[in-house]
Amino acid sequence: MNDFQTKLSQAEQQVAGQLKHLTTLRGTLQRVLKDSANGKRPLPTLRKLLSELKTTPCLEPAFSPSDLATLVEQQIDAMAGVHERSLLADLRIAAEPAGLTFGRNGDDLMLGPFLLKLQLSRDAAVLEFAKLEIASDIPPDAEAIISQANELNSTLVAPPQLNALPSLAADLEEAIRVSLARQKATSFAGDLRAELPAVYREMSWIRGDSRKGREKAEAYPLARFVVDLKTLVSSEFNIERPRRFKLETAVIENARNSRKSIFIPANLQQGWGEGTFFQAIVLLAGT
Repeated sequence: MNDFQTKLSQAEQQVAGQLKHLTTLRGTLQRVLKDSANGKRPLPTLRKLLSELKTTPCLEPAFSPSDLATLVEQQIDAMAGVHERSLLADLRIAAEPAGLTFGRNGDDLMLGPFLLKLQLSRDAAVLEFAKLEIASDIPPDAEAIISQANELNSTLVAPPQLNALPSLAADLEEAIRVSLARQKATSFAGDLRAELPAVYREMSWIRGDSRKGREKAEAYPLARFVVDLKTLVSSEFNIERPRRFKLETAVIENARNSRKSIFIPANLQQGWGEGTFFQAIVLLAGT
């Protein structure tokens, strides 16, 4: 038994002994109060209470709770450090066979296109993409983290196929027109400019399950919209369209405000990396 375990064992024995005395004392106090409330003569129970009070040891703990708390905190930090080092080693081994890159970008951990955050204080890992938390409360286990990252990489953030772009473009154009109609637009000629967060809300209706009511947005997550939008706008298909889509960079006061702008990574394979906040999308007039 090490020093930490010895101190915990001593504290447990002291608490157990005091708990026994306190339980007995509480029972006698309750009986005295009950007898007094019922008009009974409480002398017998008062004498018993007096005897117990005289024989009950001082209830101050023989150990210092604050000192023990410091010792436990130190032990947690030490064990978390060991766990983190072991977990990182396991992730390095497991990532490559799963087809995911694993490494550091400054102080940040990267796993495939995701930013990986280890929150060992609450026994969890978190995956982020394009500054969006897309998976939380993952058990801090290499197999569980790799499995979740693989699933999201092949579904949520997988770029749309080329043959899906025409349908995506049609839905996006509809979302732009509907968002403008909701703002009482009177003309749909020339360039059509719509706020990007508003367009996403319309896309969540168009691409989500209409039977789910308020949950529709979850059927078309923002991360999915980011991937679809980035792929479409950057594609040859868009460049060659009679009316192409163009993104408008957010002004400083709108950047980082989720109600005014949306972050899109420069490279979808590096969703943890650099990118730009965009505030609007423009459907350019045809030539």
